[in-house]
Amino acid sequence: MNETFLEIVIPVPLYQTFWYRFQTESLENFVGRRVIVPFKNTKSYGLVIGISNSIKNVPAEYKNKLKDIIKIDDFQVFTEKEINIIKKISDYYLSPIGLTVDFFIPNILREKAIKDPLAFKVFNINENVELKKISETAKKIIQIIQENQEVSYEDLLSLGFSKRSIKSLLDKGILIPVESSIKIKTPVFKQPKTSDYTSNLLESQIYVYDRFYFKDRLKAYISLIKKYVKTNKSVLIVVPNIAFGNKLYKDLSQKFENVYFYHDGINPKFQFEIFKEITKNPSIVIGTVSSLLIPIKDLNLIILEQEHSSACKVLRSPKFETKRVLYYIHKEKNIPIILASSILSIESYLINATNLKKDKDVIKPYVEINPFKSTNKTLNKLQSLVSEKGRTLILTNKSYYSGFIYCPRCGWEAVCPTCDVPLKTYIQNSIKIFRCPSCKKRFEYFKTCPECDFKLKETGFGKEFVFEFLKKSDKLKNLLDSNKIIVESSLKDILQFESFDMVINLYPDFILDLPDYRSNEKFLRSVISPLTVAKDSYIIFSNTLESWLVENLGTKSFDVNQILENFYKKESDYRKKNKLPPFLKLVRFKIMFKPNQKEYVEKVLKEISSLKVYSSFQKSNSFNYYFEYKSEKEKQMIKALAEKLLKKGLDVIIEVDPKSF
Repeated sequence: MNETFLEIVIPVPLYQTFWYRFQTESLENFVGRRVIVPFKNTKSYGLVIGISNSIKNVPAEYKNKLKDIIKIDDFQVFTEKEINIIKKISDYYLSPIGLTVDFFIPNILREKAIKDPLAFKVFNINENVELKKISETAKKIIQIIQENQEVSYEDLLSLGFSKRSIKSLLDKGILIPVESSIKIKTPVFKQPKTSDYTSNLLESQIYVYDRFYFKDRLKAYISLIKKYVKTNKSVLIVVPNIAFGNKLYKDLSQKFENVYFYHDGINPKFQFEIFKEITKNPSIVIGTVSSLLIPIKDLNLIILEQEHSSACKVLRSPKFETKRVLYYIHKEKNIPIILASSILSIESYLINATNLKKDKDVIKPYVEINPFKSTNKTLNKLQSLVSEKGRTLILTNKSYYSGFIYCPRCGWEAVCPTCDVPLKTYIQNSIKIFRCPSCKKRFEYFKTCPECDFKLKETGFGKEFVFEFLKKSDKLKNLLDSNKIIVESSLKDILQFESFDMVINLYPDFILDLPDYRSNEKFLRSVISPLTVAKDSYIIFSNTLESWLVENLGTKSFDVNQILENFYKKESDYRKKNKLPPFLKLVRFKIMFKPNQKEYVEKVLKEISSLKVYSSFQKSNSFNYYFEYKSEKEKQMIKALAEKLLKKGLDVIIEVDPKSF
């Protein structure tokens, strides 16, 4: 028997690895395999990331207390390439390496038998249920899911929501599990026509691809995939959510064999079967972000579709940005990466990568801009606009009765006295209230201005508000019931597979007033993106769009190609001048403590007093800081402090490059 010493990572919030002993007759490489080990007073799964045949290479702190491994699998989960990428992700995002492994490992290989029936479920909102008499916690959950389009059970738990709150929304039918397609084989291929078709495999570099209409991008993907299939190479298409993946899977599985869809919402056993299959045989893999580090057999191309999506920034540890992980994969595996979207994010535009689009898009100029006069007048006009013959998509700005409240006579605005943030209106137990979107404080709702007693005005629509209005008309109610009118708070990714005879965008102007450095980008996307699904008519109700185009982009026409070209240059210059992301590097550092721990926390925070605090706020049981860092050394100071706090048993949340601050 040979005595082997293995370096193991365990899924715990600690910045360290652990060493164990293993007796074996073989001298095989165990790196990348899952193990079961004794850990504290229980058992845990772990992953082997290092191996030594000599105890001399074992750190001194472990030499005299080595424990034996209970079990080691004969299946390699990750190769050394994936482990190298995991280390880079953990280093950059200041994430304990065990938690990084836990994010990517197949669900069935995790520590314990799955007894929680909600484990590994992915949720969406049931559009057929009216949202009435729900708690503030429930509203927070719904808002997060709607912003990200889909959220997993594990994501919600990591954000601090209880199993009870999640289960309550499931029992009420408000949340529904997202279902997945299954593998089918239909070996049929028809060569699509596209000017972006390439006769060769792509060289190993990072590309961008902003062909405006998704259906045109899909044609180019199919042409490209055919080349890789002919050479027995695998392709991975990373999608923002399961609903989008289901649609894409249906399209591709009708044209190719060996198409698989991998995500965390699948039954764990079936997910692992797919995992093993695609590591053994060349395949076309569609996957959410959890698929990024699967050692897919002969993987030679990765496409990130909807690269601008908020789903690309992961909610739970290691809270990574998908585009950065793809950069690590490109460097480690030397394979080409395509970042694709109808409208590229500023970050993707700035990398100055080769664009696969070979000519400008031809976009029909059928945009009609109408002034927004009042809520009732605008909604009343819908009755004359909507046709019974075609399908209409109506886009609102938010999910609830949310907007900004102000006095049109004296200019008074309803703002939070603590945060100085505009209050929004919500429905609680059938009663309107004001609530601060920042500190979440609630205030009594009032109709008249406290300064001049004039009637207050509310700008912005909510999805519920529009629904209730439309249902008052028998004609519009029938169109809603027959799905000829679709109402969405924003243009969901899945709608890229559809087209509508008419798209109506209701007052996107409010986005420009949001306290968000990305407001210009969000406004542009909210105005331009609906054109990707509009067949005949696109109507925007806006009071600022035309002046915004002139003042910010120097154009009066609705020439999309020109608008985007001007926007990228102006916006990147603006962010660089004002030191905003991606030209600003931040780390969010949140510490949660008990009353008797506050003094200790305040003491250790002095160890990083040299770091620049970009912003901060405190509560009785937590401190939340946003630190600006200019070097890796400064970032490591935050990690050292986090390590000290975690060893004391405090809860710490770290987010590098937070998407909001």
